[in-house]
Amino acid sequence: YVFMFLFVNTLESLLTVKAIDPMDPQHRKSDYNGDLMGLGVGNFVSGALGGLPMISEVVRSSSNVAYGARTKWSNFFHGVFLLLAMVFLIPLIENIPNAALAAMLIFAGWRLTSPRHFIHTYHIGPEQLAIFVLTVIVTLAEDLLLGVLAGVGVNFLIYKLRGVAWSDFLKASSRLSSHGVHENIQLHGPMVFSNLLLYQKVFGDSVERLRVSGGSLTLDFRPCSLVDYSFLDWLERFREESNDFGVEVKVEGLESMKRVSDHPMATHFRS
Repeated sequence: YVFMFLFVNTLESLLTVKAIDPMDPQHRKSDYNGDLMGLGVGNFVSGALGGLPMISEVVRSSSNVAYGARTKWSNFFHGVFLLLAMVFLIPLIENIPNAALAAMLIFAGWRLTSPRHFIHTYHIGPEQLAIFVLTVIVTLAEDLLLGVLAGVGVNFLIYKLRGVAWSDFLKASSRLSSHGVHENIQLHGPMVFSNLLLYQKVFGDSVERLRVSGGSLTLDFRPCSLVDYSFLDWLERFREESNDFGVEVKVEGLESMKRVSDHPMATHFRS
């Protein structure tokens, strides 16, 4: 149970951070390590006092963003007011009908999994909808950890059927060439969710070098065999953030690839 709590806690917190970061109007990036360190220390103290495990939570986090929160103090005051409510308002809270609390949870869940999300996912690609639905079903039938593992496993299987070698799932293959204030990165092999972090470092290092001189970066996808939705979604945000730093990011070669649907973020592949 200790390890189950550890993995579920870590997984849900990281998923929350990933979901909330794109909502930040200032386009800041969360410190994943810092978030997990804070979570670990907090759970250590909570467990020592006989409390329950805590996690980063998407409903509260999205509420903070929706109501204009800008700093970490929003989380602090959120916790303070919860503590005050638990200390001074327990008799009042106990008078709230459970049906009312259930209705609030159902409404929050409906907003997160409304039919428009399924329709949007289908437009991105049928395989994305299959992964999404399977993840939801297994999560409801079993638990979050098994649900995510099922979704990831099916994702691996789909890309394997498209010809991706097992050795390429966790490998970043690229070649960098520099021409003054311009850099070119030629990308090889598949670019999927499992090797995204490796490519993030490659691209990020180039932007750090170029932001001083205000240069440009060209990403050449022509040798690439497959680019999935996760990668394209991140790439769009990366281009916007790089532009804020004064670095223009150009993309070449995607237009020559086929797509699983008409959606611009659909998985691109070469037959």
